[in-house]
Amino acid sequence: MASLALVLRVVIALSTQGFFQPDEYFQALEPAHHYYVFGYGHFTWEWVSPAPLRSIIYPALNIPPFWLIKTLGLDERHPELLIVGPRIIHGLLAAITDIGIREVTRQVLNDAFVPTAYFVSLTSLFHSLSLSRSMSNSLETSLTTVALNYYPWDNARSIVMTTLVVFALDSAFYGRPTLSLLNFLRVNASPVSLFYGSSSWHYYLSQALPILSSTSLPFVLHNMHLAVENDEKRLKTMLGCIVWTLTVFSFVGHKESRFLHPLLPMLHIFASRSLVELYHRSAKAEVKVSWEKRENAIPKTFSLPIRTRDLCLLLLAVSASIYVVFFHCVGQIKVMSYLRSLLPENLTSVGFLTPCHSTPWQAYLHRPELAAPGRMWALGCEPPLGLQHLSDYKDQADIFFEAPLEYMRTHFPSRVDISYPPSPFASSVPNVTFMETLQVVEQSSRSWDLGWRHEWPQYIVLFGALLQEPGVLDLFRDQGYEEVWKGGKEREGEGQRRGATSVESILSCKSSKII
Repeated sequence: MASLALVLRVVIALSTQGFFQPDEYFQALEPAHHYYVFGYGHFTWEWVSPAPLRSIIYPALNIPPFWLIKTLGLDERHPELLIVGPRIIHGLLAAITDIGIREVTRQVLNDAFVPTAYFVSLTSLFHSLSLSRSMSNSLETSLTTVALNYYPWDNARSIVMTTLVVFALDSAFYGRPTLSLLNFLRVNASPVSLFYGSSSWHYYLSQALPILSSTSLPFVLHNMHLAVENDEKRLKTMLGCIVWTLTVFSFVGHKESRFLHPLLPMLHIFASRSLVELYHRSAKAEVKVSWEKRENAIPKTFSLPIRTRDLCLLLLAVSASIYVVFFHCVGQIKVMSYLRSLLPENLTSVGFLTPCHSTPWQAYLHRPELAAPGRMWALGCEPPLGLQHLSDYKDQADIFFEAPLEYMRTHFPSRVDISYPPSPFASSVPNVTFMETLQVVEQSSRSWDLGWRHEWPQYIVLFGALLQEPGVLDLFRDQGYEEVWKGGKEREGEGQRRGATSVESILSCKSSKII
């Protein structure tokens, strides 16, 4: 049975076609690609700020596949293997959740509930979307499931030892005393986190919980009621953990569903208890459960005690999973595949006029010739660290999308240089100097434009909605650009993409003689 989870999660990891969250690439793959193996890639502000927020431990999981591919000399001939390798690793790690939930269910309930909990986990929509991706929340979900097998958790000494290990590794990596966990909590609990969006206090209850549970939500809620009504000690303990986490996370302004992913295995256990209970009720079978002597509870069986109507409801998540794996936000991934397919001599510079971190970067492209500053650039979106006036702060992407035509007229040359020189100051640099510059800007003109200077690149990557802005398409045509690639599906966006489309486009300058 464990082999089923291993195969399924690796297949999902390898089959995933779309984009979900920037952290999948910029907090896991890019640091490993740059720091540890190939020496180039993009660093976000979390890695280079005076108080680093990220630990080296999680990105280091990608070292073995990167190192092996480089050692065998396959990265130049088959760069797509740099995508496949980490995906296999994370698919295997994801399977730990499905395998682990069986033992947790056995301890909290009994063997009769194990097949149902396993089934709910395997068919979970949110697991299909996120569990096999290179995201720290996904690994946290697997590790949480493993930890639940050893409840009650270890004493304070083990927690202190773990913290000391993280401190030692981070300090060695950054070359100075660093505890990334503390820095991360301090920044994310501050108003700076609101720069990435804020949600109402009830977001996790009204939106995140339904997103996480999807079609199993009715059964999760039903068993929460049963656990309280029947005073079931183990389930009430688990429910307390869920409620506590929801409460604490609700006090933080910036909220995302994936932050609660580690709770999902527990929600699946709740759903399995409800599904089995409803099955036996409908069959008019008298089930006597002793929660203190689980070995004498429902007879052990490997059947799937789920009513047909409930099974049909759960299986709706499978069709939705097929969509999120194969069709959701595919343009942002396919655009990198197109660029990677171009010959090195036919790709000298590329600029991304998109909301920042909208696509993967060098871990997916793997073009050392574009590693030089200004050869491959994207609009920046550094947060207002250390600034007093946060409400009116605007990053580079904000300034661009407020008036894209004006931005290109004032920050780009009047004509294209067909030699495509690198851009001298294409995007903001998230370091101490940049923050000091913002302080000066804040105290003087109140203008957040740092005077970015671009050269027209050989290729421009953008979302299709940008071409609908007045005058933008005409400007590109006047400069000799034409559309050479398009991919993705029309959809409503979020944040800066709200009301836009997710169709990704590439414009190539005709003067380059590359179509």
